[in-house]
Amino acid sequence: MWKKIISDFCIIKYYIGVYRKGILVMEENERYKVSRSTMALEPAQHPLYQTKISDLKGTYYTRKSIRMLLNEACLNGGAGYSGRLESARWLLKHYKKTPLLICPLQRIYAFPTHSPKSHECMWIFPRHLQSFDDATHTATFKNGTKLIVNCSPHVFHKQKGRAADLAIKLCKPDELRSIEYLSFRRPLKK
Repeated sequence: MWKKIISDFCIIKYYIGVYRKGILVMEENERYKVSRSTMALEPAQHPLYQTKISDLKGTYYTRKSIRMLLNEACLNGGAGYSGRLESARWLLKHYKKTPLLICPLQRIYAFPTHSPKSHECMWIFPRHLQSFDDATHTATFKNGTKLIVNCSPHVFHKQKGRAADLAIKLCKPDELRSIEYLSFRRPLKK
């Protein structure tokens, strides 16, 4: 009987989280590493967690900051966050809201919606983008996940374009065809 109760509790915990001292504890993943399956990182509006992670495998929360997750991923790719940012700034000649090459071997790129120093800053990984609705500020990913983005459509498309520019500058000509997210373009104005 206890095994069934524990089993039921684990299932409930997995699907809806657990309440501790009146606070809903989300599905936590402290070991999460940014990878090719990461779709977005956003600030968590939660007292226990700093970051909400949208991944192809699900949504996770972590106590690590977005900057810490990005720095760990950059270090796994061979250089730190600061070095990657400096390189992107030098290549693109954009010094504010600069997109980030996280791992050149796996071609993991991301762009911020605000200044990375801002508490509102989300990081979007354009590899998984399918479309963006300018009216509702909603990004739709290839797996059907929708995310309301906290920036104007103009900023979103400009940032996505900068990430594509960075990808083009750092890829060899024969690799350009394999960059999936270059095909997602902003519709032309009439």
